[in-house]
Amino acid sequence: MVRARDALCVSQIYSLLEVGKQEEQSLRTTAELLDELTEGVAIASTDDLLRWECAEFIGAALQRDVTQGLCPWTKVGQIHRSDLPPLPGPASDADREAILKSSIDSLWNLSFEEAFALLDWDTKHKLAFQLDDEVLAQVEKRKAEQLAKGFTREQVRVNEFAQQVRDRVMPVAAELLRAWHIERGFPDGMAALLSDLHFVERSAVQQFKDRTLGQLLPGLSIMTELYALYETDRDTRKPLTSNDWFDSSHAAAALAYCDVFLTERNLAHKLRQLLKIDAQYGCQVIGSLEEALARFPG
Repeated sequence: MVRARDALCVSQIYSLLEVGKQEEQSLRTTAELLDELTEGVAIASTDDLLRWECAEFIGAALQRDVTQGLCPWTKVGQIHRSDLPPLPGPASDADREAILKSSIDSLWNLSFEEAFALLDWDTKHKLAFQLDDEVLAQVEKRKAEQLAKGFTREQVRVNEFAQQVRDRVMPVAAELLRAWHIERGFPDGMAALLSDLHFVERSAVQQFKDRTLGQLLPGLSIMTELYALYETDRDTRKPLTSNDWFDSSHAAAALAYCDVFLTERNLAHKLRQLLKIDAQYGCQVIGSLEEALARFPG
């Protein structure tokens, strides 16, 4: 399908970290396959993706174009983040521009094989990532507290989303809207910026509560829905793990931007049967090898 230009198997930062768990021999084969199937196309880093989704919501809520060239797509070399660090040492403007352009060109054309080679194929150690035990313990403590209070899933999902909007969306929205107002010289004063921000926060939370967000703010919405499922599940005693968080993060980044999402059976069940989130984002969720083979016959 990729060779026929009918499909691309895009990657993302969570794919990179998952693939990095392999030993060198397996990793070399996987890297070669990834380069062929993705053609270097990836979903943007989590920070860039959040900025894009915030800009999209502001555009829908306020009819203000604050996208500033943002995009949900990037290349493998910029899968972690799109910005570059400050250039060190004294240099002329021409030198700095030449170095900057060569850095961007290098990252834009980097393949998985080249990226892993830069790490001496020791990704199992150099890309290793696990949530801190203390963080996981806090999650379990919070779940126990919520269950003890008898909170419903609906209460948990709305409260959690509102907190995430305050902590993550509003700082980004403030930056984007401030730039928009500055560009126009603040014709209505600072009050207009504050009014915009209040409206964005209220609208996001209310629409999530009413289930009318549609495909806006997908990353935040999907993670919140999955977390609320876990936090209000009285039957499952298995504690949340780093792998569970990775799986949810895969879904949060992919569902709004892909036509098909392949995952493990349990997560597929949650997304399809419990949340019906596959229909919301128009993405087919596949949770078994048998389903995958039926969807992509050889």
